[in-house]
Amino acid sequence: NQPWLTTANALNATTTTTSPGANSLCDGTPRIRRDWDLITSSEKELFQQAVEESINRGHYQKFRTYHADLTSSIQSHETCAFALWHRRYLLAFENMLRSLDSRFACLTVPYWNIMEHFRDQERDLCDSFGSCARVVADLGGTPLNYDSTRTYSGIEASGVLFGGRPISKLVDDGGQVGVVRADLLCVEIPPSCAYQNLVNVYATSTSYVDFARKIQAGMHDDVHDFIGGLMPTYASPSDPLFMLWHSLIDLLLYIWEICNIDNDSDHSIFSTAFDPFDGDAVCTF
Repeated sequence: NQPWLTTANALNATTTTTSPGANSLCDGTPRIRRDWDLITSSEKELFQQAVEESINRGHYQKFRTYHADLTSSIQSHETCAFALWHRRYLLAFENMLRSLDSRFACLTVPYWNIMEHFRDQERDLCDSFGSCARVVADLGGTPLNYDSTRTYSGIEASGVLFGGRPISKLVDDGGQVGVVRADLLCVEIPPSCAYQNLVNVYATSTSYVDFARKIQAGMHDDVHDFIGGLMPTYASPSDPLFMLWHSLIDLLLYIWEICNIDNDSDHSIFSTAFDPFDGDAVCTF
């Protein structure tokens, strides 16, 4: 009963099928994800409403369950499938939101442009996740308690409690509202989020595998770890910051692809990376 998980649209962002979430419902226009800081307040409100509706119907929680599943976690982390698995996962989540109501039919998941926030931090315009990245408060509100524990999918985490929109009705395994993070007003954005670091990753990556490894082990893991609470765990999709963070990771993969695919005439770059679980050729980091 969740066709957004199996539809071909989850693999193809420009499909013209009429499956839930399909681009044909937006006159076939390719979906474009945009910087959270650059979309309008009404567009932010629409996204919040979509997430809230998905929580009310129990669909949002299913995506956490899929991510926390042992088989999924083995395939989706520390392997060459990392970026590609999360691409399909993000598309399925986006399709699910689009399928909830006609007003969400052309919605996309914005991305978190943390590189701009790190630059602001370097220029002493702010000094932490909490003061540099307004998305932190936009998705979760202000702290409700500074010493709380929440358990999602059997995974327990402690920290500062956030329970504002769009997760004001999201409850953990014990029926308690909210998610936990570190005290983000006291946590600096890591240097791995600098534009120069990304330039270095693109310049030195010799293959898709090399690129995916550097992104996952670098800025991807750093942000999950520094945000703390549930974000360093496999229950991380409980936190609404997760999807925007992975929207950025998918953008970084897309940039790598357009810089390299035209130069891969012998398919050496993609020879094994796009089938990492084929036979004995398992690609792990």
